[in-house]
Amino acid sequence: MIWLFGEIWAWIFAGFLLGVLVGWWAWARTPAPVAVDGSTVARLRSELDSCAGALARAESDIAAAGNRIKALEASLAAAGRPVPQLFLAEPDGEPDDLTVISGIGPRLATLLNDIGIFHVRQIAAWSEEDVAEVDARLGAFKGRIARDNWVEQANAIG
Repeated sequence: MIWLFGEIWAWIFAGFLLGVLVGWWAWARTPAPVAVDGSTVARLRSELDSCAGALARAESDIAAAGNRIKALEASLAAAGRPVPQLFLAEPDGEPDDLTVISGIGPRLATLLNDIGIFHVRQIAAWSEEDVAEVDARLGAFKGRIARDNWVEQANAIG
């Protein structure tokens, strides 16, 4: 057994040195911890509070705009000119299978449902402005409405 150590002592020593070198290299590459002084923390907290205030004001403005839209729709309805809804919060009854329209696959149908399009009749009633509005929300699918003639297909389906 002792003769075995005598034969391979150089390999054992080389492995030890290699381990020390790799460990030193890995330890040296570890980034130093970042020290943040109190003034930076205070500045960042102030910016965060400012952003939170701006967010609260924006949410308040959105709620006020929503109330104004509802009031305008109510006044139009009272004048005998109801406003058709382009997007629905939820389907009227059972949602239609939008994939019956050529060019709408399962993923695109899910996206349309997410933005409030649930029925073929909604698509059939779109004007050019409505097409532009929906097309702007389709992201990677932009341009598919006109290219695949969704409105004409929806009118044919009825």
